[in-house]
Amino acid sequence: MVNAAGMAKMRGGLSGCSPGSAAIQRWRSAQSWRRAVDRELRDLDLTFSRWFVLDATAASIRLAGDAVSQREVARYAEMPEMTVCNVMWSLTKRGWVDRDINSLIPAWRVLLTSHGTQVLQQGRERIEAVSARWAAG
Repeated sequence: MVNAAGMAKMRGGLSGCSPGSAAIQRWRSAQSWRRAVDRELRDLDLTFSRWFVLDATAASIRLAGDAVSQREVARYAEMPEMTVCNVMWSLTKRGWVDRDINSLIPAWRVLLTSHGTQVLQQGRERIEAVSARWAAG
């Protein structure tokens, strides 16, 4: 059973932010935008997370001029390495990236496939369309 002090704490959230605070409102708006993006990407078998890691992979490869490690992708995306590893497995299963063992260091070398490049572009167009609708209100 929760007492009155516990209820007050729950209404304030764990961080002490009130439900109407600007930070909470931005978070809710971002979550709503992400759900809209995921709906738009669904028929491509794509999620925003998959698209984001594909995009970070492409950008990392452009910067390096060659295949990159999953660790480099995680750094570029500012995501936990384990999250990128899990998403990368999903991208590999779909044929959007190729992974191979790096012979010099214990790491996966990652490259986008041509299909992955196509899906990345299709996803980008849809995300931009959702963002334009979102900005228009």
